[in-house]
Amino acid sequence: MKAPDAVTAKSLGMFTKMLIESNVIEDNEALTTALSAVAKKCMDIGTPQKDTKKNQRIFDVTRMADKYAKTKEKLEKIRQKMQDEELLKYTNRPKINKKSFELSNHENLPLHLRAQKVIEYKQRWLADKVKEKNEQEQEIFNKKCTFSPNKKNNSTRDPQKVIEDLYNWKKKVDDNLKKSQEYYEKEKLGQYKTKPKITEKSKVLSMKVKGI
Repeated sequence: MKAPDAVTAKSLGMFTKMLIESNVIEDNEALTTALSAVAKKCMDIGTPQKDTKKNQRIFDVTRMADKYAKTKEKLEKIRQKMQDEELLKYTNRPKINKKSFELSNHENLPLHLRAQKVIEYKQRWLADKVKEKNEQEQEIFNKKCTFSPNKKNNSTRDPQKVIEDLYNWKKKVDDNLKKSQEYYEKEKLGQYKTKPKITEKSKVLSMKVKGI
């Protein structure tokens, strides 16, 4: 087989390189060796001229290679720009609801433990709501109530002693009230000690009223 001349060899080499970069053919060891030999032959070739057919062929291949390189560079810039724009859409991390983690953990929990967790959660939620409601009612009451007791924050009295004093005071009040009621009843009964005098005429009238 006749070896190609230098111009044809260079043209084939540039075209083959373009095919390799486009992944049309695989770059194996034999092809690499052939391209090295072609490149060595091409060292003696000067700038391509348009006045001969051979030089025209290599000029056409060179022009195609340059156009391919520019197109490839342009496509790479477009691809990089599209990739950057796509990445900008995912700069903000999504906010995952706390309940989502609880739901995902359900897959690894037995049913009775899952039910226990739900009950505990509901109880805590209910206790918080009751506490919140009591605080709101207390706040409303404090706004409506203008009375403020005169109290000392740093009281030294024993709470048990205070309770005993209140109990004794209540007992004393009850005893005094009982004595007052007894005295009042005696005074009231004392006004009716005299018995009424019933005459014979009164008896006859009473019997007539009763129909006897």
